[in-house]
Amino acid sequence: MTLRNIEIFVTVCELKSMSAAAKKLYMSQPAISQAISQMEGELQVRLFDRIGRNLSLTYAGEILYSYGKRILNLVKEAESTLDDVKNMRMGRLRVGTSTTVGIYLLPEIIGEFRKKFSIDVYFTIGNTAEIEK
Repeated sequence: MTLRNIEIFVTVCELKSMSAAAKKLYMSQPAISQAISQMEGELQVRLFDRIGRNLSLTYAGEILYSYGKRILNLVKEAESTLDDVKNMRMGRLRVGTSTTVGIYLLPEIIGEFRKKFSIDVYFTIGNTAEIEK
């Protein structure tokens, strides 16, 4: 089961229509049907009861829908957090420096940096050999 298949399944559940899901996801209706059939085959359970053109979730489908929503929300949350790291709205910075620079210059530089960015800064002061390690 792929993340894309979970997205397709959740969309079909929410729209209660494979045709509407196909339109929303810019896919063909047969591709949507195939993805759902593939999931049912992999999982060896029916996810929908099909009565004419109407779809209703089976008990297994309800369970998968609940997990699918959580999975997609976690993916969005991860993407948002990584975007924050990429754009320096959050993160960590490690700095190592010699004694003189660490005592006299680094505190002011780090202070200015922290005013601009919400990033945790960790610094180590030591001799050159220690910093290289």
